Amino acid sequence: MNSDAGHVNSSDTSGSGDEPSRQSAQRKPQAQRPQYRCKVCSYTWMARRSRKSPGDEEVYAKPRICPGCHSILWDREDVVKRTCKRCGYTWFSSMNPNRCPQCRTHRWNESRNPCKCNFCGYTWERKVDKMPKTCPNCKRFVWNEPTEEHTCVKCGTAFAVRVNVLGRCPECGTVCYHCVCRECGHKWRTCPGSTPGPVRSAVCRSRIPSAARCARERPGRGPT
Repeated sequence: MNSDAGHVNSSDTSGSGDEPSRQSAQRKPQAQRPQYRCKVCSYTWMARRSRKSPGDEEVYAKPRICPGCHSILWDREDVVKRTCKRCGYTWFSSMNPNRCPQCRTHRWNESRNPCKCNFCGYTWERKVDKMPKTCPNCKRFVWNEPTEEHTCVKCGTAFAVRVNVLGRCPECGTVCYHCVCRECGHKWRTCPGSTPGPVRSAVCRSRIPSAARCARERPGRGPT
């Protein structure tokens, strides 16, 4: 019987054991997974594997949106934070937006220009830089002129009257005057029912009631 029948060559054993290590050494090194950071919300994430090349090399595709905020502007350098001056909504944009995403206004970057009628108290926002001609509610052309709050002594109705202009109660028609001296600023009211003749003001030459002449006694001149 041959004594070498059960003998195994040590060189063959060592060669078969090194086969997996040789194959792993022959493999190409895998590419490192890139890391991305959103410039809108600062979210950081690792790229996902897209596919494999013929040489078993992993290929990573560039993300289309940010997984955190779902913005397509995550890699833009010109991203700017915007704030709507009308509703206060904040968002990011790479250019001058056409409208606010929240309130849908085209004037999101313009400050509010509120107007209030001195007669009916209606408040609105003007759409242009020019002063509105009339009040949208009561249609008055003198909506922004100074007024005084008056209560009719006959029927008790409260309403606004213009300064130095004849006023009438909207309920009973009682005449009232609220006068302000254009020189010293003194204010007073005339008696109900008096209708003095018109005179001319020494300041603006406009026709005002004679009761609008200052009722305060001035030194050296006496009452006017």
